[in-house]
Amino acid sequence: MGKIIGCLAKCKNLMLCVGVLAAAFAFSVGASVYAANKQIINNMGDNARLTVNESGAYVVSYNHSSVAVNYITGEGCDTRRFNTEGEIKYIYVGQNCIYAMCVSGEQIYLNCYFFSNDSVYYYPFNNVKINGNYKFCVSNDRVFFAESGEISTIFYCYSVYGEYLYSFTLDRVTDFAINQRENTLFILSQSKIYTVNAADNSTPLLQMQTNVMYSEIYVTDNTVFDYDGCIADVAADVFIESGIQCGKMNGGVVNKYYCRYANGKIYGYDVTGAENILYNTDYTGNAQMCSFNDNLYLLYDDGTFEIINSSELSFPVIPTVPTENPTAATKPPKKPVVPTEPGSEHTARIFAVNSYSLDAKRSIIWDIPAGTTIAQLKNGITATGYDVEIYSKSNVKKTSGKVGTDCTMRLKHNGSEYGAYKLSVLGDLTGEGNISSSDAAALSEYFMESTTLTEPQLLAADCNKDGNVTGADLVKLAKNNL
Repeated sequence: MGKIIGCLAKCKNLMLCVGVLAAAFAFSVGASVYAANKQIINNMGDNARLTVNESGAYVVSYNHSSVAVNYITGEGCDTRRFNTEGEIKYIYVGQNCIYAMCVSGEQIYLNCYFFSNDSVYYYPFNNVKINGNYKFCVSNDRVFFAESGEISTIFYCYSVYGEYLYSFTLDRVTDFAINQRENTLFILSQSKIYTVNAADNSTPLLQMQTNVMYSEIYVTDNTVFDYDGCIADVAADVFIESGIQCGKMNGGVVNKYYCRYANGKIYGYDVTGAENILYNTDYTGNAQMCSFNDNLYLLYDDGTFEIINSSELSFPVIPTVPTENPTAATKPPKKPVVPTEPGSEHTARIFAVNSYSLDAKRSIIWDIPAGTTIAQLKNGITATGYDVEIYSKSNVKKTSGKVGTDCTMRLKHNGSEYGAYKLSVLGDLTGEGNISSSDAAALSEYFMESTTLTEPQLLAADCNKDGNVTGADLVKLAKNNL
């Protein structure tokens, strides 16, 4: 996965093909870098959400039952997609994965997509009301539902496997968020900030009276930002009313400064609330902003994404931020725990390619040896909870024989399809599952521009696996020397 296939500049004369270096046939999806530190995300939806965690920065968006995960790299944007079990009702981006709460018929599922290995798990929640008025968030292996009533909000805590743990009630909760690093749930209730240790069955602990915080909140470690410009550092017992309003997640902490974005400028605030302009961008629209380590991450409404290092910010000399309040309840950070595959008492569906290569962006399974049978293919793939079906190029279901290039593998569950992957067999351009003179002839015709090749065929044609399709591959194919 992630391999870039070189596509030949096609030649009129076959003999001129040998040794010709290919122009890049890029498999990457989403963004291209157009400035030193700016990128554009072409497939960003209206509900796109910027998030950062220990594995990197992501822009996540979704529709009815599909989620797009745009991983931001220094060279562009790598887009992954996954389908959910049922219709998406709520979505939450955690430290290690994306959680989507979905409804399918009379059943609620928690869909977990892990950033680290593109795996997806589905867990049923059998005792949660389908039509409940919920918001939810997840802290490692615990899920918190907030069911709002007229005068109070009930928080239900479950394990990610659907097991009820405990509940508590607060009056008129405005919003809540998770500090992923320290496993702490922050709750804004009647302008008061409460915290809950998400790792045990704690009751809420009052941490700070803010007086003016009444809007949605965003948490960076122990600092709470609201959308009306207020900043509360619970650990240092510092509250600042900055006056910069923003309609989206917009706050970060860099070099002990509390940062906000507005009208093309990044403002920094010290403990006295003094306002300083730290950085001027070349975009004056709205933006989402968050921070991680020494970087600020900005996602602008026009689809551009910018990473700003602390070295690029101009800081005036200000008083040092006080150390943490010694009376505040603090615990050492805990390393986030990725939930392991559930035991037999839980229901989960897992898909992973073990023996071959997977291009998740293009939904292609490749590097399959010639002569591989359907039974052998299934043995090289983990598909717990799915029915695996193979279809020919003409979309006829196959139950025996060899798999060939441009065949399709479909993952089904209870009659519904949850994934379709094109197959690419190394050296097999004609889709018969083996290597013959017809495959070399097909590659020759491609070089002479008398035919085109599909993406699975181009992968199959890279016989020496160097990322390019050249005359050297034709020589190996003609000799059947793979």
